[in-house]
Amino acid sequence: MYQLGDTITQISSAPSGCRLIIRLSGPDAFKTVRKIFTPPPKKPKGGIYSGQIIIDGEFMVDSLVYLFPSPHSYTGQDVAEIHLSANQPVGEALLNKLLSSGIRAAGPGEFTARSYLNGKIDLTQAEAVNSIIVSSNKFQIDASEKLLKGS
Repeated sequence: MYQLGDTITQISSAPSGCRLIIRLSGPDAFKTVRKIFTPPPKKPKGGIYSGQIIIDGEFMVDSLVYLFPSPHSYTGQDVAEIHLSANQPVGEALLNKLLSSGIRAAGPGEFTARSYLNGKIDLTQAEAVNSIIVSSNKFQIDASEKLLKGS
């Protein structure tokens, strides 16, 4: 079963995209990002910040960090998104760094499950999110988006 009290992370973008997104959700999301982002975000709460993510020692990558404070985020918890213009191996290196710091890897659908469990979306909307993710054509995506909007 999911543990809502821990902080989770996962690559949240398609592997072939031009932007790589790593999402964190949970009580240590902001604190974790402040440790690896330079310059560290000055505000303890939400906003968009431009700087660099420290991957490994001297290896840094230009990035944007989006901070979404609870309860106004997708999951209802503090959420941080790291946006990198980088390839999949760089994203995996950053993900491994986060995992080695004690953040847990999110299971499939766990961000959406947290959203549902925290009352941000209902079960029909959660099913629609999954349907969008597994859609294989535009017609399926359109139908799933209508379901997500409640129609």
